[in-house]
Amino acid sequence: MIPPLKLDHLLRMTDEFGMFQFASGTTPNKDFGYTLDDNARALIVCSWLIQNDNKKELEGLITIYFNFVKKCLQTDGTFINYIDFNGKVPSKQNTNENLEDVQGRVLWALAEVIMNTKLPLPLRNEAEKLFLISFKQSHNFTHLRAQAFAIKAFALAQKKVPSSRKELFETIKKYADNLVNSFKKNSEGSWVWFENKLTYNNGILPESLFIASELIKESEYGEVGEKTLRFLIGITYIDDKYVPIGNSQWYEKNKIRSMFDQQPEDPASIILVLYQAYKHTGNTEYKKLALQCFGWFLGDNTLGLPLYDNITFGCHDGLNKNGVNRDQGAESLISYLMSHYIVQTLK
Repeated sequence: MIPPLKLDHLLRMTDEFGMFQFASGTTPNKDFGYTLDDNARALIVCSWLIQNDNKKELEGLITIYFNFVKKCLQTDGTFINYIDFNGKVPSKQNTNENLEDVQGRVLWALAEVIMNTKLPLPLRNEAEKLFLISFKQSHNFTHLRAQAFAIKAFALAQKKVPSSRKELFETIKKYADNLVNSFKKNSEGSWVWFENKLTYNNGILPESLFIASELIKESEYGEVGEKTLRFLIGITYIDDKYVPIGNSQWYEKNKIRSMFDQQPEDPASIILVLYQAYKHTGNTEYKKLALQCFGWFLGDNTLGLPLYDNITFGCHDGLNKNGVNRDQGAESLISYLMSHYIVQTLK
């Protein structure tokens, strides 16, 4: 049984500036400030939710998360990711990491806003302006996941930004071709994947190819998407349970996969790709596997322990060999909410 949706912990994790990155237990940990990654995710899921439930809380949250996106935009069209709580200034951490994935996810979030007719027109118009500014900096992503996020974003946005449609299509094809080439380069024998290891958010890669195939009508994209998804399913479904790739040691080709720590972003990623695969192929097995994967949050997992907390309405940050991580931060909560929304559409 799928629990009813509750926004309590989302509201708890958000102040007037944005969504906090981490929590100590269920209390926001202000020492680690905010990230654009989490606020973009939150903007996406709230944009989805408001289409079916026009709650005042959602309107307020969307405004907060969208304003956070605007604060992170730089003059060159890129985005910073980390903002300190004290002073609300960019953190030094922004210079220590590659932020391509963040850029791609923000483009996806902006595209969701642009497409959502339930949102006020001025907000959608402003999102379009930000999207077009950032789009100019997104033609040369080198990370596969950033390219996959860009495909999702551009496939959505091309419906509403006709002036850039040709350029959006060309970039989608460029990135989809890159993914297919990477698949051909790294697949060998029983290893059917885009890279020589399985890491985080794996589902985004085949998901983006299903989307590109639908849009560009290139059958090879869908074929590679399905081959790699079947490979992923074969590794992550064990004894009728979904078992995420553990992040203590990523699963490298010809080595042994780790079972822990299992993190909520991973099942959310799988549910999204299974939903896309079901839409693309009509194969009801993918629908069944998505609903089965959602059970991971509710206790149908390796340890039989629920990650979703039906008292706080938050989600624990992960499953380790000794039990659940007691903290309930932003990424885990949004992963749960996204998964909840998708499986509700599949029921």
